[in-house]
Amino acid sequence: MLMRIPGVCLAQIVFRIRPMKIRLLLATVAVTAPAFGDVPFARELLKKDPAAAAEHVAELLAKNPNDPWLLYDAGVAAYATKDFAKADETWQQLASVALPDGLSEQVWLQIGNVSYRLVQPQIEAQPDAAVARLEQSREAFRVALGLNKRNKTAAQNLVLVEKALENVYARLAKRLVADAKKEAWNHDKAIEQLRAALAYAEQALALNPKSAEREAEKKEIEKLLAEMLDRKAESLEKTADRRNQDNQRERQNAQEELQKAIENFQQAQAIVPEDQVAKDGEKRVQEKLANSFDNAVRKDQQQARL
Repeated sequence: MLMRIPGVCLAQIVFRIRPMKIRLLLATVAVTAPAFGDVPFARELLKKDPAAAAEHVAELLAKNPNDPWLLYDAGVAAYATKDFAKADETWQQLASVALPDGLSEQVWLQIGNVSYRLVQPQIEAQPDAAVARLEQSREAFRVALGLNKRNKTAAQNLVLVEKALENVYARLAKRLVADAKKEAWNHDKAIEQLRAALAYAEQALALNPKSAEREAEKKEIEKLLAEMLDRKAESLEKTADRRNQDNQRERQNAQEELQKAIENFQQAQAIVPEDQVAKDGEKRVQEKLANSFDNAVRKDQQQARL
């Protein structure tokens, strides 16, 4: 049976997130002594010829395809050759089965690292596409810490990945706000974009709850969203005001529009409780709606007497 040699440091790989000037340290990785022979040979082989190391592990795996330690070593070798997709596939495969004591923690740690590596090129250019992988990296580090709270590398990398996620969420929120401002004439579209922006801003703040900057960004989006809801409500109110109350169908349309206006004013107040425009608007439209219903009842009574 292959045995793991604890504490064997084969490599410590450092990579950078250039736009955010963050350094993320890959955990020291350990391979089994039987997989590579003696420890000095293993260390030097990975440093000098990762491809040869990968081939060597592949040969051993052909003889022992279900050995979890060899599979782990195959992921290490693939990572060393920068075949991150293969390393990820290998470690994901391991994570789906029962593993020996001590291996699960290391597998999840490496999944966190390789998930970040895979998404790193997208963070700046395609932040929306990067979210899923960053979340996967974050969750993997959290699982590793759940298995061993003293895993300092997992703890450190978790902080750095969460910072990357915070920045991505903040960027996505700002982009959606900019889009919403361009679509200000289209109330429904702008409201949809602002709601999405608010969701991202809330996620960014949740990752850094003490940040005054993130709190201010969230409040600004809430203010913009409340204002847009007020505008939509006022537009519905004006449309209802132009309806012919003497026409039953027109009156019903007006009542529906007034009810929707009230709902939008209420939503605005739920987001910004001190929104006076929404408070005044709701009260005003409630009165108009009540008058419309009263007028409808009187007209029905008049017709009944004829």
